[in-house]
Amino acid sequence: MRLLTLLALLCCCHLAFAQTNAALSGTITDKTEAMIPGATIIAENVKTGVKTTTTSNDSGVYSFPTLQPGVYRISAEKTGFKKLVLTDFSLEISARASLNLALEIGEITESSVNISAAVDTALALGTNSVGGVINGQKVQELPLPGRDALDLVFTQAGLVGSNFAGARIGTLNVTRNGINIMDQRINSGVNSTFFNSVDTVDEVKVITSPADAEYGRGSG
Repeated sequence: MRLLTLLALLCCCHLAFAQTNAALSGTITDKTEAMIPGATIIAENVKTGVKTTTTSNDSGVYSFPTLQPGVYRISAEKTGFKKLVLTDFSLEISARASLNLALEIGEITESSVNISAAVDTALALGTNSVGGVINGQKVQELPLPGRDALDLVFTQAGLVGSNFAGARIGTLNVTRNGINIMDQRINSGVNSTFFNSVDTVDEVKVITSPADAEYGRGSG
Protein backbone atom coordinates (compact mmCIF):
# COMPACT_ATOMS: atom_id res chain seq x y z
CA MET A 1 0.00 0.00 0.00
CA ARG A 2 1.15 3.51 -0.69
CA LEU A 3 0.63 7.18 -0.06
CA LEU A 4 -0.77 9.62 -2.54
CA THR A 5 -0.48 13.37 -2.22
CA LEU A 6 -2.33 15.90 -4.22
CA LEU A 7 -0.90 18.57 -2.74
CA ALA A 8 -3.10 16.34 -2.40
CA LEU A 9 -1.59 13.78 -0.05
CA LEU A 10 -3.00 10.28 0.26
CA CYS A 11 -2.04 8.24 3.30
CA CYS A 12 -2.01 4.46 2.99
CA CYS A 13 -2.07 1.75 5.60
CA HIS A 14 1.53 0.60 5.77
CA LEU A 15 3.96 3.19 4.41
CA ALA A 16 4.58 6.66 5.82
CA PHE A 17 7.51 8.80 4.86
CA ALA A 18 8.97 11.99 6.28
CA GLN A 19 7.23 14.09 3.63
CA THR A 20 3.79 13.13 4.93
CA ASN A 21 4.40 12.22 8.56
CA ALA A 22 2.97 14.31 11.37
CA ALA A 23 4.74 15.93 14.32
CA LEU A 24 3.51 16.31 17.90
CA SER A 25 4.94 18.41 20.71
CA GLY A 26 3.86 20.15 23.89
CA THR A 27 4.54 20.63 27.58
CA ILE A 28 4.03 18.50 30.69
CA THR A 29 2.83 20.44 33.73
CA ASP A 30 1.07 19.91 37.03
CA LYS A 31 -2.25 21.52 37.93
CA THR A 32 -0.43 24.71 39.04
CA GLU A 33 1.13 24.91 35.56
CA ALA A 34 4.61 24.18 36.92
CA MET A 35 6.73 22.35 34.36
CA ILE A 36 7.50 18.65 34.95
CA PRO A 37 10.85 17.40 33.60
CA GLY A 38 11.63 13.73 33.15
CA ALA A 39 8.05 12.61 32.42
CA THR A 40 7.62 9.65 30.07
CA ILE A 41 5.29 10.23 27.12
CA ILE A 42 4.17 7.37 24.86
CA ALA A 43 2.36 7.78 21.54
CA GLU A 44 0.71 4.49 20.47
CA ASN A 45 -0.76 4.17 17.01
CA VAL A 46 -4.12 2.50 17.63
CA LYS A 47 -4.23 0.86 14.20
CA THR A 48 -0.68 -0.50 13.99
CA GLY A 49 0.14 -0.87 17.69
CA VAL A 50 3.48 0.89 17.17
CA LYS A 51 4.62 2.79 20.28
CA THR A 52 6.97 5.77 20.23
CA THR A 53 8.41 6.99 23.52
CA THR A 54 10.03 10.26 24.54
CA THR A 55 10.85 12.16 27.76
CA SER A 56 10.13 15.76 28.70
CA ASN A 57 13.27 17.90 29.04
CA ASP A 58 14.30 20.21 31.89
CA SER A 59 11.74 22.75 30.69
CA GLY A 60 8.93 20.20 30.65
CA VAL A 61 8.84 20.14 26.83
CA TYR A 62 8.44 16.94 24.82
CA SER A 63 8.52 16.32 21.08
CA PHE A 64 7.70 13.59 18.57
CA PRO A 65 9.28 14.98 15.38
CA THR A 66 7.82 12.30 13.12
CA LEU A 67 4.73 10.12 13.61
CA GLN A 68 2.75 8.16 11.05
CA PRO A 69 -0.67 9.81 10.48
CA GLY A 70 -3.49 8.05 12.30
CA VAL A 71 -5.38 7.78 15.57
CA TYR A 72 -3.23 7.67 18.70
CA ARG A 73 -3.38 6.82 22.38
CA ILE A 74 -1.19 9.35 24.20
CA SER A 75 -0.05 8.60 27.76
CA ALA A 76 2.12 10.59 30.17
CA GLU A 77 3.45 9.47 33.54
CA LYS A 78 5.91 10.49 36.22
CA THR A 79 6.56 9.11 39.68
CA GLY A 80 4.36 10.90 42.20
CA PHE A 81 1.69 11.76 39.62
CA LYS A 82 -1.34 9.93 38.24
CA LYS A 83 -0.85 8.49 34.79
CA LEU A 84 -2.69 10.53 32.14
CA VAL A 85 -4.12 8.69 29.12
CA LEU A 86 -5.61 10.51 26.12
CA THR A 87 -7.49 8.27 23.67
CA ASP A 88 -8.69 8.74 20.09
CA PHE A 89 -6.23 11.54 19.33
CA SER A 90 -6.14 12.03 15.55
CA LEU A 91 -3.06 13.18 13.61
CA GLU A 92 -3.60 14.09 9.97
CA ILE A 93 -1.06 13.97 7.17
CA SER A 94 1.73 16.54 7.68
CA ALA A 95 0.04 17.91 10.82
CA ARG A 96 2.15 19.98 13.21
CA ALA A 97 0.18 19.52 16.40
CA SER A 98 0.69 20.93 19.89
CA LEU A 99 -0.74 19.06 22.87
CA ASN A 100 -0.12 20.24 26.44
CA LEU A 101 -0.71 17.69 29.21
CA ALA A 102 -1.41 18.42 32.88
CA LEU A 103 -0.73 15.67 35.43
CA GLU A 104 -2.51 15.30 38.75
CA ILE A 105 -0.55 14.64 41.94
CA GLY A 106 -1.14 11.12 43.26
CA GLU A 107 0.44 7.85 44.29
CA ILE A 108 1.90 5.53 41.69
CA THR A 109 -0.64 2.88 42.68
CA GLU A 110 -3.61 5.10 41.85
CA SER A 111 -5.60 4.49 38.70
CA SER A 112 -4.83 6.52 35.62
CA VAL A 113 -6.83 9.51 34.39
CA ASN A 114 -8.45 8.69 31.02
CA ILE A 115 -9.61 11.39 28.62
CA SER A 116 -11.27 10.84 25.25
CA ALA A 117 -10.18 13.25 22.54
CA ALA A 118 -12.73 13.67 19.74
CA VAL A 119 -11.56 13.99 16.16
CA ASP A 120 -12.43 17.70 16.23
CA THR A 121 -10.19 18.43 19.22
CA ALA A 122 -8.66 21.88 18.76
CA LEU A 123 -5.00 21.60 17.77
CA ALA A 124 -2.37 24.28 17.38
CA LEU A 125 -1.12 23.52 13.87
CA GLY A 126 2.23 25.03 13.00
CA THR A 127 1.45 25.62 9.35
CA ASN A 128 0.12 28.42 7.18
CA SER A 129 -0.99 26.14 4.35
CA VAL A 130 -4.71 26.06 3.57
CA GLY A 131 -6.50 22.84 2.66
CA GLY A 132 -8.72 19.99 3.74
CA VAL A 133 -8.61 16.28 4.54
CA ILE A 134 -10.85 13.40 3.45
CA ASN A 135 -10.34 10.29 5.57
CA GLY A 136 -11.97 7.32 7.25
CA GLN A 137 -15.29 6.07 5.89
CA LYS A 138 -15.60 9.08 3.58
CA VAL A 139 -12.86 7.65 1.38
CA GLN A 140 -14.73 4.36 0.99
CA GLU A 141 -18.32 5.61 0.95
CA LEU A 142 -18.32 8.74 -1.22
CA PRO A 143 -19.84 7.84 -4.63
CA LEU A 144 -16.91 7.34 -7.01
CA PRO A 145 -17.97 5.24 -10.03
CA GLY A 146 -14.36 4.90 -11.18
CA ARG A 147 -12.98 4.17 -7.67
CA ASP A 148 -10.21 6.67 -8.39
CA ALA A 149 -8.92 8.41 -5.25
CA LEU A 150 -7.96 11.48 -7.27
CA ASP A 151 -11.66 12.19 -7.80
CA LEU A 152 -11.93 12.91 -4.04
CA VAL A 153 -9.83 16.01 -4.62
CA PHE A 154 -12.76 17.77 -6.28
CA THR A 155 -14.90 17.56 -3.11
CA GLN A 156 -12.81 20.29 -1.49
CA ALA A 157 -13.50 24.01 -1.37
CA GLY A 158 -11.46 26.41 -3.49
CA LEU A 159 -11.40 24.21 -6.62
CA VAL A 160 -12.93 24.89 -10.01
CA GLY A 161 -11.96 21.89 -12.10
CA SER A 162 -8.17 21.68 -11.85
CA ASN A 163 -7.85 25.35 -10.88
CA PHE A 164 -6.77 25.52 -7.23
CA ALA A 165 -7.69 28.83 -5.58
CA GLY A 166 -7.63 30.52 -8.99
CA ALA A 167 -4.17 29.21 -9.98
CA ARG A 168 -3.41 27.80 -13.43
CA ILE A 169 -3.52 24.02 -13.85
CA GLY A 170 0.15 23.99 -14.76
CA THR A 171 1.06 24.91 -11.19
CA LEU A 172 -0.33 21.76 -9.57
CA ASN A 173 1.78 19.14 -7.83
CA VAL A 174 0.57 15.56 -7.33
CA THR A 175 2.83 13.28 -5.31
CA ARG A 176 2.79 9.79 -3.88
CA ASN A 177 5.17 8.93 -1.03
CA GLY A 178 6.56 12.41 -1.58
CA ILE A 179 7.45 11.65 -5.22
CA ASN A 180 5.81 13.48 -8.11
CA ILE A 181 3.57 11.14 -10.12
CA MET A 182 2.13 13.58 -12.67
CA ASP A 183 2.53 13.37 -16.41
CA GLN A 184 5.45 15.76 -16.94
CA ARG A 185 4.95 16.00 -20.70
CA ILE A 186 1.25 16.83 -21.02
CA ASN A 187 -0.25 19.55 -18.84
CA SER A 188 -3.62 18.05 -17.91
CA GLY A 189 -4.27 19.35 -14.40
CA VAL A 190 -5.10 16.82 -11.67
CA ASN A 191 -3.67 13.58 -13.02
CA SER A 192 -1.47 10.61 -12.26
CA THR A 193 0.62 8.31 -14.43
CA PHE A 194 -1.09 5.29 -12.84
CA PHE A 195 -4.43 4.39 -11.23
CA ASN A 196 -4.86 5.18 -7.52
CA SER A 197 -7.64 3.00 -6.16
CA VAL A 198 -9.53 4.08 -3.03
CA ASP A 199 -9.06 0.50 -1.80
CA THR A 200 -5.42 1.35 -1.06
CA VAL A 201 -6.03 4.79 0.42
CA ASP A 202 -6.85 5.83 3.99
CA GLU A 203 -6.57 9.59 3.69
CA VAL A 204 -6.51 12.32 1.06
CA LYS A 205 -5.14 15.79 1.75
CA VAL A 206 -5.74 18.68 -0.60
CA ILE A 207 -3.71 21.88 -0.21
CA THR A 208 -5.13 24.87 -2.08
CA SER A 209 -2.60 27.41 -0.79
CA PRO A 210 0.70 25.68 0.08
CA ALA A 211 2.81 28.04 2.18
CA ASP A 212 5.19 25.40 3.57
CA ALA A 213 8.46 24.58 1.82
CA GLU A 214 7.96 20.84 2.37
CA TYR A 215 5.42 20.79 -0.47
CA GLY A 216 8.03 21.84 -3.03
CA ARG A 217 6.84 23.19 -6.34
CA GLY A 218 3.23 23.97 -7.06
CA SER A 219 0.52 26.33 -5.84
CA GLY A 220 -2.02 23.54 -5.31
